[in-house]
Amino acid sequence: MANFGTGKSGFNKALDKGTSPQLTEPDWDAIIFICDLIRSGEIKAKYAVDGIMKKISLDNQNSAKNALQILESIVKNCGPTVHSEVANLSFMEFMKNQSKLKTDSVKAKILELIQCWAFAFRDNSEYQVVTDTFNEMKNTGVSFPTLREADAMFTSEVPPQWKEEESCFACRTDFGMLTRRHHCRACGQSFCSKCSSKTSTIPKFGIEKEVRVCDACYAKLNKTKGGAEVTDDESGLPQEYLNSPLYKQSLTQRKSKEEIEEEEQLQLALAISQSEAEAKDQEKRKRQTFMSLDATPPAGMGDDSSRTVVAQPTGPKIELDNDLMTPELQKYLNRNYWEQRQKETTPSPATSTAQTQPAQNSRSYEPVATTPSAPPPSQSEPLYSSINKYTDKNSLQTAPVERDAVPEESDADKEQFMKAMSSSIDVFVNRMNSDSVRGRSIINDSAVQTLFATLQNMHPQLLSYLQALEDKRSHYESLQDKLAQLRDARDALTSLRDEHAEKRRIEPRKPRESKSK
Repeated sequence: MANFGTGKSGFNKALDKGTSPQLTEPDWDAIIFICDLIRSGEIKAKYAVDGIMKKISLDNQNSAKNALQILESIVKNCGPTVHSEVANLSFMEFMKNQSKLKTDSVKAKILELIQCWAFAFRDNSEYQVVTDTFNEMKNTGVSFPTLREADAMFTSEVPPQWKEEESCFACRTDFGMLTRRHHCRACGQSFCSKCSSKTSTIPKFGIEKEVRVCDACYAKLNKTKGGAEVTDDESGLPQEYLNSPLYKQSLTQRKSKEEIEEEEQLQLALAISQSEAEAKDQEKRKRQTFMSLDATPPAGMGDDSSRTVVAQPTGPKIELDNDLMTPELQKYLNRNYWEQRQKETTPSPATSTAQTQPAQNSRSYEPVATTPSAPPPSQSEPLYSSINKYTDKNSLQTAPVERDAVPEESDADKEQFMKAMSSSIDVFVNRMNSDSVRGRSIINDSAVQTLFATLQNMHPQLLSYLQALEDKRSHYESLQDKLAQLRDARDALTSLRDEHAEKRRIEPRKPRESKSK
């Protein structure tokens, strides 16, 4: 909001700006500033009304119309002090005379204001002159515009009238030469200097500077700064809203900040506990199914002589809590399952040789499923290198085809790994949140330590997947570059062919021209 100053000088500046002939619409900053000056008592209502009357009397119709807008605003917002200055015989005669001198637009605004004031003050005997003026003009044949009740609402908060008492309202000390009388701007009562030594702003009255208030009013006005609940008298809201059921319902729903935080923490702890219980219940239902699948040996693996003992890695063994692992994670960490799967996918040397011989003779490279009957290669050797050790020269030609047909790790395995890792991370995060809510140290939580060790073991495999994807991306980018080079070479070759064809077309003409000469 613009700053026009204080007192009469500020009012005059705001009035001049609000009634400027260049304005095409009301200047609400100036209007609100004028209303605040009158409500706070910095200028008298009589001085303000006299200044507005001078602006209405101007010959410029735009200035007069803006002055009428300011007059309407102060009557609606500044309370009985302005009402008493407007609802008198001299002012109503002034308005009646101006309605005869002004143009149609200004005249319509004057008639609208008189009609609204007559409707608003119809039950107040002190302002009977307004109703009489309205009835008189109506009887003389003046046509008033259609009345809207919303335009005739004058409910507003204004400072109370000062009450002149002989003693302090709080301590009952008599006023005299040594004890001066002071008035509280919030309640209007008389107080001594000790009981009214504080100052505060009063937003509901439009008083935005520090004014003298009593101790009781100061406590009420500053309750909101300490986080206390605001009462109906302090809220500064319209009385219609304060009396509505919606406002009363909102009062019953207010809670302190501590209660809301405590309730949120309780809900979070309950949600985490419920999720953990559901996860454990789901694991118990599915554990037997997965364990039966893992314990069942595949076809061809029943002979103990065909199995190879794989060296177990040395190092400290980490005890994993099965209750905290999902079925996908348990299956991924089941070493026996993956050893049996690798034995299933490894072809025997004799069978591979026998199958590659007819494949070479018939020029067919389609892979044929075989039943493994030989020990699997070591984990440190690639699959195709193990096959090359047991196959002859003829089978070497088809070994790459069989390697492509049986990939080392399929997309389903990678997806299963990612699901297991994602589930472990979710359980890990939930457990950490539960410890944080309960104020428990994660160092003493064995479940958190176990999950951390599990994720740490899975991290190298995740890095290998990322590296493989990066290698594939680089490979496809190189292929794309080669395709671009081939496209450029093809364009260059096409242009050379066109030039050569043009030369061959021109060369036969030269001997003919020489012969003709």
